[in-house]
Amino acid sequence: MSGAAPTLWGWWAWESEGIRCSVALAAQLGLSGEVCPWAQWWERVPLGEQAQAQQAWRAWLTGERDQLQVAHHWILPEGTCRWLWVYGQVWQGQRLGCVLDGTAFTALGGMNREELQLVLDAFPGMVSWIGRDLRYLGVNRQLAHSFHLPVTAFPGQPVGFLSPNPQFYEFVREVFVHPGSGSGSSRWNCRCPSGMGRQKRFW
Repeated sequence: MSGAAPTLWGWWAWESEGIRCSVALAAQLGLSGEVCPWAQWWERVPLGEQAQAQQAWRAWLTGERDQLQVAHHWILPEGTCRWLWVYGQVWQGQRLGCVLDGTAFTALGGMNREELQLVLDAFPGMVSWIGRDLRYLGVNRQLAHSFHLPVTAFPGQPVGFLSPNPQFYEFVREVFVHPGSGSGSSRWNCRCPSGMGRQKRFW
């Protein structure tokens, strides 16, 4: 494989005083203990990325979002940076999640189609990879299956091809035109066909 697939670093549980990490995750993050106070957590996130990451956490903790999905750099004690994907969900009343090292995911140029698919499928939730021409390079199986389509139905298709509503396309276009100018998140209401005569509604 020309690039390494994302690596699961470990699991965590949210607590009011901070994030309780598994032993493996604490070691990978370079933490001195298994409970990382919030102040220490944000010290490891580059200043320019903190506002967006904090907004994602607030939206999840207040119930505005059902799941936490946020990506940002993480500064290790020796000064090197990794690109992390942080996922969270509520399970049996607890807020639990995992951290994936997605550093390899930021440099996919050398991957062939099969390798890219392995990387996409390694991430939880629905994930897509979009080129600057606003066409899909790939999606993971969870996203494709939610529309009752094979993953091969997406590469090469323009963003928003499943819905006549132009809001999603315009949102993605703005992300590429003005990267970093917004929060990287938005809400809209649209319907998309999901196979067998049904439609899915998204907000």
